Amino acid sequence: MEMREEEMEICFGGECVAQGSDSGAGVEDQQGVIGVANSEAGCVSAEAEIVVLHSLATLRMKQPEIAHLTRTAGAANPPRPEMRPVFFLEEDRFLPTDIYDRYTLRAGFVAVGPALIVEYGSSTLIGPSDSFTIGSLGEIDIDCHN
Repeated sequence: MEMREEEMEICFGGECVAQGSDSGAGVEDQQGVIGVANSEAGCVSAEAEIVVLHSLATLRMKQPEIAHLTRTAGAANPPRPEMRPVFFLEEDRFLPTDIYDRYTLRAGFVAVGPALIVEYGSSTLIGPSDSFTIGSLGEIDIDCHN
């Protein structure tokens, strides 16, 4: 079932009129809307400028089964992480930091910081007093101990 909400603001002759619909039918006939707006504003002219057109659609979907989303990729025992110095402001110094490839980490993997989890498009920094666990859906659960 689809629900649509649409809203228009139409201006002409310095006057603006808002026209909207949330009945699910939508704004189908713009000329009809402009005609209604013109008559509401007391104008005879059919010329109008659409200043704002807002549309929102909501679609109800079946929720996916969580079991199908579980993560099976990753190594049973990921390779030993690379280590490099990373500056931590709260420590005011560089600390040797484990660098993990996120795609090699399996569900249930646990490690302590400092750590840097890298993947295409993002990196996650784990503080020196924090730890993390990889969840069943591949999410990173960070336990902060500040």
